[in-house]
Amino acid sequence: MFVVLVDFKAKEEFVTPFQNALVKQAQDSLTKEADCHQFDVCCDPDDPTQFTLYELYSDQHSFQNHLTSSHFLNFNKTIRGWILEKSVRTLNQVNGISSAK
Repeated sequence: MFVVLVDFKAKEEFVTPFQNALVKQAQDSLTKEADCHQFDVCCDPDDPTQFTLYELYSDQHSFQNHLTSSHFLNFNKTIRGWILEKSVRTLNQVNGISSAK
């Protein structure tokens, strides 16, 4: 599996619409992309402008397909003026152990 971690720093005045857009993007990715297996939206409890996405894809190619999907392109265009910073890390998953029941 291929893991993607995305960190965002949102502008304070856009925190609520940005969070809503992130949740919609997660839902769209999970329902419209067979190779997107997990898409978690997380926020820092001490800094409401700081968000992290945890995304899990079948492989790197699946993630590249995600980046060209219409829902991602629309999301990216929508949030462009709402963020101060964005960083992306990619990792290969070593194990598939999950505590989810």
